[in-house]
Amino acid sequence: MAARACLARLRKEYKSFEAPPYIRAAPLEHNIQEWRFVLQGPPDSVYEGGMYQGKVRFPDDYPFKPPSIYMLTPSGRFETDRRLCLSMSDFHPETWVPTWSVATILNGVLSFMLESSPTTGSVESTVGEKQRLRDASVGFNKKDPVFCQLFPELVDGKPFTTPGQQPAAVVQPAAARGTSGAAPAAPPAAAPPAEAAALPVEAASAAGTPGLAGMEALAAAVPSAAPEGPPGSGKNAAKNRKKRDKEKARKAAAAAPEEDGEEEAEQID
Repeated sequence: MAARACLARLRKEYKSFEAPPYIRAAPLEHNIQEWRFVLQGPPDSVYEGGMYQGKVRFPDDYPFKPPSIYMLTPSGRFETDRRLCLSMSDFHPETWVPTWSVATILNGVLSFMLESSPTTGSVESTVGEKQRLRDASVGFNKKDPVFCQLFPELVDGKPFTTPGQQPAAVVQPAAARGTSGAAPAAPPAAAPPAEAAALPVEAASAAGTPGLAGMEALAAAVPSAAPEGPPGSGKNAAKNRKKRDKEKARKAAAAAPEEDGEEEAEQID
């Protein structure tokens, strides 16, 4: 049985999910731990105009462990219905970051699809073969009842993202273990609170996205108000004016009896 934290997290993500450009996704009606997604081939790529379906299966202990990722529509880039070796997949739990979301995962898949780096689950094919599969992708998806149920507006292959839109920035580039066995490039990890507090804002942004504690520490390191200014400005200026006003009033009060006495002496004379 899935952990309560897993189900709560996936329900929350589904409720707030905002599809990035060139990506659509939804969970199965009877199993929220399996999501289907569709990648629309971006312009200026060999996949332009194609519709490629895939699936993501989330483990019971998600988000503390990564999901498994599959492509279902032939593309000439990936094998179909085989687990893909990506840094955001269950092939590499050591590079997984629990704060990554479904949108983050799918952005990573799209980014890797547009590259040519080899990995477990990828295939090599010619441009002509990719174009042939691209043209056949819509017809292939029509034969899948799950695709038709979840994405009825995409059955006819109508683009859901206009060419002017760009894919959202991916947390890390297409990091995957290639056929050569080289380790994937590690994604930026969440900065510990102490490090986040020590970094300037620009440096913290470059270092990666810290967790909630790190963000709070970073915010605490930023002064909440400007320091008091030099004498003559801000609070000091108000204190000085008040002090001068009191001094003038005291002198005026002390001088008043002397002036009255002088006036009386003049009248007697």
